[in-house]
Amino acid sequence: MNRFYALDIETASNTKGNDYALEAYRLPQGKARITSIACSGPDGYFIQLDERSNNLAEIGSVLEYLRGKEVFAHRGVFDVGWLIAQTGNYQLLLDIKWRDSMLLAKWLVNGQVADMYRWSLALRDVVDRYIDEHPDLEEFLDLKKAEATPGEDYEYWLKRGRMDAEFTHLVAETMWDLLPDAQKPGYIYEQANIVPVANSWLMGLHTNLKATEEFKPKIQKFQKMLAKRIDQTEACLRSPQQLAHLLFTVKKFPVQQRTPKGKPSANKDSLLLLEDKLAGTEDAHFLRTILDFKKLATMESKFVNGILNSAAYNGDPYTHAFPNIFGTYTGRYTYVAKTRKKWPSGIANHQLPRQGPIRGLLTAPEGYVVCELDGEQQELRFVGQISGDTNLIYDFNSDIDVHSSMTSFISAIPYETLLELLEDEAAAGHKEAVNYRYAGKLLNLSCQYRIGAKALAYKFFTTYGINITKGEAYRYLSMYKSRYKGVVDYWNRAIADAKRDGYAESIGGRRFKLKMWSGKYEYRTEQSAINFPIQGSGGDHKNAAISIIARKFPEAIFVLDLHDGIWYYLPEDGSVELAREMRDELNRTNWSRLWSRDIKLPLPFGAKVGPSFGEVKTV
Repeated sequence: MNRFYALDIETASNTKGNDYALEAYRLPQGKARITSIACSGPDGYFIQLDERSNNLAEIGSVLEYLRGKEVFAHRGVFDVGWLIAQTGNYQLLLDIKWRDSMLLAKWLVNGQVADMYRWSLALRDVVDRYIDEHPDLEEFLDLKKAEATPGEDYEYWLKRGRMDAEFTHLVAETMWDLLPDAQKPGYIYEQANIVPVANSWLMGLHTNLKATEEFKPKIQKFQKMLAKRIDQTEACLRSPQQLAHLLFTVKKFPVQQRTPKGKPSANKDSLLLLEDKLAGTEDAHFLRTILDFKKLATMESKFVNGILNSAAYNGDPYTHAFPNIFGTYTGRYTYVAKTRKKWPSGIANHQLPRQGPIRGLLTAPEGYVVCELDGEQQELRFVGQISGDTNLIYDFNSDIDVHSSMTSFISAIPYETLLELLEDEAAAGHKEAVNYRYAGKLLNLSCQYRIGAKALAYKFFTTYGINITKGEAYRYLSMYKSRYKGVVDYWNRAIADAKRDGYAESIGGRRFKLKMWSGKYEYRTEQSAINFPIQGSGGDHKNAAISIIARKFPEAIFVLDLHDGIWYYLPEDGSVELAREMRDELNRTNWSRLWSRDIKLPLPFGAKVGPSFGEVKTV
């Protein structure tokens, strides 16, 4: 075991009654501090710095020693975030090859069984699972059970820091040998993001507090008006139970959907279905008012209040949600909006609406602009790549708009004529062409993962408000399967491969273990076998992009992973040129060489720049 190093830090709040010890951005505020840094390495290497010994100033020399070495930390974003805050030396930390033992465990266990039983990836549980024999094992497990406030019982935290580093080192050496060689390059590419992602937590998202404060009473005013319009209380419209009672007991509307517990559901989709069923009646207007109210209520509670509450808690106009690399089973990021599910440190960044006013409240800090590097039609491109469908590959390689190409196929309108009709739609009123375009786009985005006629008709309605019969849905599905025969073949091949191998795999080697091939989980398992290679590959694509930008453009500050885009703050001067250089660097990347795969079509990023997340424009 002479390959890796492992590092652990312990932190404390400078005041009692809070959890500032878990928030790295508190260090520059003078509200929290590092109390211990322990590092374990090959050939018995060990060093521990601590505040009582007055040697924390030596941290720079320790990090210099680690430059270029592979260093594991358990939940690495946390440790690295504190180290950036302590040293301010972003480049030095970037030059260390950080690895996360928690994420290594997730690469090993990611699958249906781990999800079903909610396997913990905390260091204690990972050690308990992977380390069978060690003279200090029981002592370590008991130590991790103890309840102690960070900064108090100093000897306990000193010992815990030492043992955390030593056992992180041990589990890293053990688990690395368990990770299949085919997965190791993908894992390493993901780990290259630890430093920029840790810095994004430290940096936070800048918000326009004045605009948010002005926006809140406007939302509240509209909610009051909507509730009054239908003679209902706001409390009733906010409560799923009260609203369901109103709709299905008092109003006696027909139940459209039920909750997992079998009760009538008053969720958004149920309301939309009811509204459509009652179209043209007063009841439809009643339901539309409720839908409008619920949209505003969610906007207020989750985002407007989230911004204001986090600013008050953090003491600055920034939200600091904690980023989880590999937060979803496909490798996408998620963000934790509350420290210990209690303190409002941020907002649910990964749930930001694609459209509407909320994004406009997230602005660039002074002297910066917002930049989005967007993976253009990323998921659909990976459908073409992984399925090998010749029509998708041809369209993408020929720079043909794939949605309009599908529209041309289902409408029998020649492609060039269709483009002319769509461009002239406002003047000539070619509504039929526009509706066909909606259908073509929806087929491309909905059918790629295998879908039934009933579900497709439902998608038409919930996405675009277009009603089609089940027969029309069958016809559209048949045309999709005729157009993209390679995708249909892929569905069967993906299921067969996952059954044989026991997992589905992304282009970067990430795997999702599949076991439940019979009974009530059979269809869901088959869908995961189809979905995961495509969605997981999208995560691989973005992870690689973040690491490339971090190395090539240190002046670009990564701040967010969202949907198909990665977001940055760029210095205002020269921002457009920098954004284009970043885009071009990604688009010059040899993805075939990076993944050791034959990449059959372009995987481009586009670049947008603007003053806020809601006002970025293509450059």
